[in-house]
Amino acid sequence: MRAHFVMFGVSVAGLALAAGTACDPVGTAAVSIRPIYGWQDGCTAVEISGHGFGPTVEATLGGSPLVDITLPDDSTRLGALDVGYVFNAVTPAGAQSGYADLVVTTNGVTSTIEQAFWYQACPAGAYPEYIDTTEGLTAGAVVGVYGCNLKSDYVVKIGDADPVPLTSICGSATVTFQAPDLADGTYPMVIQDGQGNDLYPADPADCEAADTGDTAPPDYCSACPCLTYGGA
Repeated sequence: MRAHFVMFGVSVAGLALAAGTACDPVGTAAVSIRPIYGWQDGCTAVEISGHGFGPTVEATLGGSPLVDITLPDDSTRLGALDVGYVFNAVTPAGAQSGYADLVVTTNGVTSTIEQAFWYQACPAGAYPEYIDTTEGLTAGAVVGVYGCNLKSDYVVKIGDADPVPLTSICGSATVTFQAPDLADGTYPMVIQDGQGNDLYPADPADCEAADTGDTAPPDYCSACPCLTYGGA
């Protein structure tokens, strides 16, 4: 005889059936986006989770298409376990700061997550949030800079070297530049517009120039980005 338990007036068998129904990934739907925020410039790598994603997926964020949509295959992440359940993409620039709806269309079905992503407005002027190489630089090394409002017509000035141009990789959120030729040491990095006006930091005069070969003074990196050539 099969046991049938009841707790608080609810059948355990009924709970199991309800749970199975809720968790069963039937149909097509977008469920989440990660991360849930990024700069208004766009170019944020995101992963969309859900179920029922077919080989052709289209998606918009705030009405603008996501780009570089990639579905997993047997050679990525968990391979076949992920097929149909996730895809990766890059956010477009946001028309304005604030929440944006995510709309995913696949297999002829459209699903919407309202207020799925937050576009953060960029600070005034150029804003380098992250620099991929700050130590051990050599002349000609390619340095990646990530942030927002980093325009391709801006230049980077390091120490007393001539300014070098920025090259846009993704809109105004990801750029690169080639490190100029400087002696070993630690130097301030300043971003300027094409006319030589300082954009970042707001007051480069706060950056104390480091002597060649010396370690930067304690307040140096808090005021300006530090770039170190050689082993200094």
